[in-house]
Amino acid sequence: MCGILGEVNYRGAIDRPLFEAMVTTLVHRGPDGRGLYYSSDGLLALGHQRLSIIDLSERGNQPMSNEDGTVWITFNGEIYNFRELRGILAAKGHRFQSQADTEVIIHGYEEWGFDCVDRLRGMFAFGIWDSRENRLFLARDPFGIKPLYYHQDGEHFIFASELKAIVAGSDVPGEIDVGALCDFFYYRYIPSPKSIWRDIFKLPPASTLVHQGGQTVIRQYWTPHPFTGKPAGEKEVLAELDELLGESIGMHLASDVPLGLLLSGGMDSSTIAFYMHRQGLRATAFGIGFDVEDEWYNEMPDARAVAELCSMQLYEETVHSDVWELLPQLVWFYDEPFSDGSMFPCYIVSQLARRYMKVALGGEGGDELFAGYNRYFNAPCAPAGGNFLTRLRTALGLAGAESETVGYQRGMHPFFEQEDLKRLLHPDLGEYIPDCGAWFLDRHYRKDVPDPKRWQLLDLMTILPEQYLTKIDRASMAHGLEIRVPFLDRKLVEYVLGLPVEVYLGGGEDKYLLKKLMAGKLPERILKKRKRGFSIPLDRFWNEDVMLDRILQGPGMKSGLFRRDYLYRVHEKRNAVALHRLWQLSIFDAWYARWGTYAKGTVT
Repeated sequence: MCGILGEVNYRGAIDRPLFEAMVTTLVHRGPDGRGLYYSSDGLLALGHQRLSIIDLSERGNQPMSNEDGTVWITFNGEIYNFRELRGILAAKGHRFQSQADTEVIIHGYEEWGFDCVDRLRGMFAFGIWDSRENRLFLARDPFGIKPLYYHQDGEHFIFASELKAIVAGSDVPGEIDVGALCDFFYYRYIPSPKSIWRDIFKLPPASTLVHQGGQTVIRQYWTPHPFTGKPAGEKEVLAELDELLGESIGMHLASDVPLGLLLSGGMDSSTIAFYMHRQGLRATAFGIGFDVEDEWYNEMPDARAVAELCSMQLYEETVHSDVWELLPQLVWFYDEPFSDGSMFPCYIVSQLARRYMKVALGGEGGDELFAGYNRYFNAPCAPAGGNFLTRLRTALGLAGAESETVGYQRGMHPFFEQEDLKRLLHPDLGEYIPDCGAWFLDRHYRKDVPDPKRWQLLDLMTILPEQYLTKIDRASMAHGLEIRVPFLDRKLVEYVLGLPVEVYLGGGEDKYLLKKLMAGKLPERILKKRKRGFSIPLDRFWNEDVMLDRILQGPGMKSGLFRRDYLYRVHEKRNAVALHRLWQLSIFDAWYARWGTYAKGTVT
């Protein structure tokens, strides 16, 4: 797990001191060592900040090359089936100099070309320079677990694990994209392929990028398909699921350093704890609670019960109301405006875990894979007539007033409409404000897929990579901690999505199949408790008055970006929508305070 950077310069030799300064911005992702490679003509550079997990020797250092130095790679992630692939490639005549999974990608590229990504089971973002073809090849894992950004113009092409490394380049435009900013106020994150900066983009999940001769081609190499599998009995399915889940978690335990578990006390992390214990690992677990009286926010009693059951040592941390003092640090590590409040506890529990180890497993993806969210069953097209709100809207003749994706988004959280943004932002920006909407959701929406699979697929391709996985990646890598997510093994996901709905949902119960699998293995209260999520008690820690005061004193107000009258109108409402909007504005204002000075041009 590492930080990666690469640059191709068409106007002359790479500015090495500047390039190395850009690499330095990624040191938190890989504090164990730095590697640099410059091509003989000086027009290409690869950088790497290493977090040593597999093959701790110098042979595992990066950038890494093939035998004759014609193919070079800088790689972030883990390939869990690397030993299997190594055997296949060795049988074909490839020679290996290390025990690292990185080298498998190099030889896999030599053997299978761009299609090598289809053989990788793991999380990855990498850049390969093929000097034989003068070609740069980038790839990102199927679920977007690992990030990858890029910038290109007529003079150079740059890619990196984080935006800050690219922005640090003196020749990169620093113009805020108003459209991307509006997307933040709609989604709470900025969706791929956009970033907050004009002309810097995210490579979408499950995509490859080929840059050659100044031309760039992007290809999506995988899409989750909800195949209607052959009829199968529940007993048979549970046996196969047990085998696949055990295999995935076992593969995710491959490490040359100790590893642990982020244990929330919920269904997903508790399931992983059980399988880790069953495979003979006496792991260390890490959990977090909140300094509030409301038991809804504290799952630590359940985490303790699971830790005891699975013979795990559990370390705990409590989040207090002064957590907001971390906001300036978080906006630095997240690079873009990002308003998922659970980034705070994720950051703190990652900091706790890093005191003891470099690697931990996490339960991300379990809700999307096994239909664990209530919204899957209360969506606009939910079976059995939908929920009360849906039926009421139909009775009032409002059912066709907005798309299903907009209705779905509205049911998840309040968001800023286009007219809201026109009232919020300076009038001069009015012409740049797009028609806000669910364009990103619409791009991935599959109306031909039955409920609730259409919503699972939508989340797998949108909110999971853009919000949930971004949250855990930035929070953990801020401390040099690698988080592995065994529920997002491609083989496992394809199997579960391929099952008929009636098999893995039973009578419409959330996480039906996983609950059946874990019955008798986990405490009954874990199986029966309602989904809580990893949320913060926002209204207990930071109310509307505190947020309004911070915004009025912040750079958005002082620079004239925000309009005071609109802020006061929002504040006066004092409802859930107002709280959410002030929260998003507070996050953006903190981001603008940290990153606004990087803007080298006007907001456009």
